[in-house]
Amino acid sequence: MTKREIADVLEEIAFLLELKGENPFKVKAYSTGARVIESLPEEPTVLVQKGLLRNVKGIGQTLERRSTSNWV
Repeated sequence: MTKREIADVLEEIAFLLELKGENPFKVKAYSTGARVIESLPEEPTVLVQKGLLRNVKGIGQTLERRSTSNWV
């Protein structure tokens, strides 16, 4: 997946969580993750493969766990 596709999915998840009435911090985490992924200088799949995604500010533990199984 490209970083644009990943950011779109994360934004959609944030939107759906907000509609569901989830914790606002959780919604914000997904929105922030989308912006961070989109602004990366390289594709996030490269960082996942190298095990470096956890070093990116704005990518929390939950997004990192999801990435290892879904973005590569």
